[in-house]
Amino acid sequence: MLDASTAKTKILDLFEIGKGKANRATEIVFVERCLNLLKPGGRIGIVLPDGNLNNPSLTWLRRWCEGKAKILAVVSLPEETFRSADATVKASLVFLKRFTDADQTAWDAAWTAAHAAIDATFDAERDSLCAAFGPRIISGDDTDAAKVLKALSAIGVERVPPKWFSAAPPPYPKSIGATKLKKVGWDDQAKERKKVAALKKAYAAAFTADVAKTSDALARELAVALRTLDERHNTALWTHVREAFDYPVFVAAPKSVGITSTGETGENVGNELPTVLEGYRRFESWLAAGAVVADEPSFAT
Repeated sequence: MLDASTAKTKILDLFEIGKGKANRATEIVFVERCLNLLKPGGRIGIVLPDGNLNNPSLTWLRRWCEGKAKILAVVSLPEETFRSADATVKASLVFLKRFTDADQTAWDAAWTAAHAAIDATFDAERDSLCAAFGPRIISGDDTDAAKVLKALSAIGVERVPPKWFSAAPPPYPKSIGATKLKKVGWDDQAKERKKVAALKKAYAAAFTADVAKTSDALARELAVALRTLDERHNTALWTHVREAFDYPVFVAAPKSVGITSTGETGENVGNELPTVLEGYRRFESWLAAGAVVADEPSFAT
């Protein structure tokens, strides 16, 4: 922090998930800081707002964590847990174990294998989408424009429809680069220049404002379809990685943790946390014994 101040570096730029960002929620950057303080194989328990665990807009944060640490346990807390501090945000206890070098190697290998197994299928879908939309985009679904394009093709001039390409993947979390579209262009190999000029003029005349609107609408529809495909592609990659890099996670949701919704505490207030802890100890013993599914005990009552 002191070095950053001297160098006039933004504090957020000290963090992988903050670099280049105008702002980040404190609890998000706090997660990275906590993980960075751990040695490989080190463990941490942290209280996180449930939004960090289930908000769709923070999928990227959960994936970033999954690529850095194993999730040991998640204990969902009742809303009144921090009532005495006037905090009403639903939260959970999350226990993480930073990857060892072997863990990181195995996780990276799973990611590479996922690409090898999945990418070709989704690339073929991208090709199919562009093949279906391309001719319609360059003709604007107009019969006259399509006829002129056919005549141009006969003499060696092709109207090149938009082709897809992958942008560079984001720095984090692991994902594909967004699919982008190249602009429509011309591939002109014709020698009959006067004929080419006349046909291109006819094409421009056929490509009226209404036809152009249709073409633009089709291009937008293609772009939306490709974005949806990107989401499916990323989901498939992460599903593949999670199956290949699979491990048990302890999950509990105690209904009482020693405080009521009105802030009452004491011996007469229920507290299931000791039971959860005992369940987790049985879970750890089961893991140490090899996590044989047939021998899985009851971890909580």
